[in-house]
Amino acid sequence: MQKILRVLLHFFRNEAHFEYMGVFRGRLNNYPDAKAVVEEYVDDFDELLTAEGKVVDTQKKSPYTAQIVEADHLDDQLTLGIKELVTAATRHYDPTVAAAALRLHDRIKAFGQIPTKSYEEEAAAITILLADLQSPAFANDVTAVGIGGWLAQLAVALANFKTLLQLRNDEYAVSLPQENAKEIRNKIDAVYHKMTNRINAAAELNSAGLYDEFIMHLNADIRYFNEHNTHLSTKKDLAAGDHTVVEPIETQKYTERPVTVVPKVYYRVEGKPTETLSLGKDFTVTYKNNVEVGTAHLTIHGKGAYKGQFTVTFNIAR
Repeated sequence: MQKILRVLLHFFRNEAHFEYMGVFRGRLNNYPDAKAVVEEYVDDFDELLTAEGKVVDTQKKSPYTAQIVEADHLDDQLTLGIKELVTAATRHYDPTVAAAALRLHDRIKAFGQIPTKSYEEEAAAITILLADLQSPAFANDVTAVGIGGWLAQLAVALANFKTLLQLRNDEYAVSLPQENAKEIRNKIDAVYHKMTNRINAAAELNSAGLYDEFIMHLNADIRYFNEHNTHLSTKKDLAAGDHTVVEPIETQKYTERPVTVVPKVYYRVEGKPTETLSLGKDFTVTYKNNVEVGTAHLTIHGKGAYKGQFTVTFNIAR
């Protein structure tokens, strides 16, 4: 039995997203049996697709749209970078730093998935988050974890993002729909997932392969769109969340030479088997302060199917 593949919608630019949804809708028209399974969602999908088309068409005429997309991407990257640094610091060897990171982590977590919010909601969330983290209440924690520079960069990027949004809204206030592209994308994605889940369930129950041809052609479309949106990354991020586990490194003996212990690294996702990572294939390591007695730093860098990096420590003693 075939199943519909995962399409990486979050990584698509607005035009590519709209184009893929149009292709999906066209496939449904060509395969009435598949369309019948999701008939209750078709009207909502069509309405959202029309709205997305209007937004894309309007935004293509604006000189600010490309700049807004890039500014939004920078805001997302900085926000995620701060979150990853704070999460990694919750595993810090110094309990004072780990405690500071945990307080920052709890505050950031309260804002949810900021990059998935609409432009205006994202700007508002980052504004409040910055105000919190740059307030005296978190000053010591920010210093302990070392994210002050990141927050300053995010503040600059956010100001630019807000300016571009205002410029485009002022220029196209009359013609722009009430909802922006990001809001509509979130809604159409939700309906799309309901439809594909329903078709997958129907295919699983139908042993005669009634939906196989539809799924086969749609999967070919998905592979094409995933491959040709070159800005996306399907690599697993070692620095994201709590997926990466490193076995504690025992105290190493001082030898007057660099200590290059190889860590045991695992990647785990809830509901899936834990993956054991291999040095050279899945990650590389670099060392700092790994000669003299004291605390050495070992940084793990993702490679191959993995990206991101984070640092752990171990002790060297005589």
